Amino acid sequence: MKSRFKLQYHTATGKLKPNDTAIYYFEAPDSKPKKKKRVRKITIQKDGRLSAPFGEGFFDETPRLMLSIMNLSDEN
Repeated sequence: MKSRFKLQYHTATGKLKPNDTAIYYFEAPDSKPKKKKRVRKITIQKDGRLSAPFGEGFFDETPRLMLSIMNLSDEN
């Protein structure tokens, strides 16, 4: 996550141009609706905003994974 926010910051401050970066978001195979494209290109606009939101559950997954990693460390 940190790197995406840094790209947005650098675009908003003019260190990067909007055409310098792109994020390709891959929808889960079981995502709904089925007619939606599986791979979406999300660009960073001149003001640092994203051209489209990420899919459902994207931000929810990171804390869960971090907790799993911490639990693995506690077990060792």
